[in-house]
This record gives sequence, structure tokens and C-alpha cells, in this order.
Amino acid sequence: MVFGIGGNVRAVAKMLGRMRQSDKALKQITPDDVDEMLDLLAQDPSTFAHLAVKAAPDRVHSLVPGCILLREMMRAGAAETLTLCKYSVREGYLLEHVLL
Repeated sequence: MVFGIGGNVRAVAKMLGRMRQSDKALKQITPDDVDEMLDLLAQDPSTFAHLAVKAAPDRVHSLVPGCILLREMMRAGAAETLTLCKYSVREGYLLEHVLL
């Protein structure tokens, strides 16, 4: 298992949620989930674009490259799942340098 932070990981999770007719982002992602998303892009680009604009409008241009990178990193690390972290680098910085 690996943990994911950042906007692209959250955008992938939101997109997968939209693909499954939910407004909620997935909390865990598998390489097969990412493959499913890329398969949708290949098979039905119009539906993919429509869902992407609804799921992550600010990440539309980086969603596909983010998917490819995410999938390849998970494969390289033999990760079966990626768990999304609620917080990101900014919160860690604040905890380390401001609050403590």
C-alpha cells in the first residue's frame, strides 16, 4: 500500500467517483481503477471529457498525465492500493514550522 497526496491524486479519485455515478471521491485507488479510467478515455473521449470537467475542472489538463504517472509508480512499487491522505504538504509544513 502507498499513500497519495496532492491535487492530481485527488482529481483521479474524484474522477473515479464520477465514473461510478457518485459525487464522492474514492478513498483508495488500485492500478485497475486507473486502467479503467484510461480505458474510458480511449473508448469514449467525449464521456471522459464531460466527467473530467465535472470532477476536477482545475485539473482537466493534468488529469491524464497524472493517471499515467500514478499507474506507473504503483506498478513500479508493486502497490496494490493507494490510499488518499486527507492532508498534504502544506499542512505538514504548517505543523512542523508554525504550530509546533
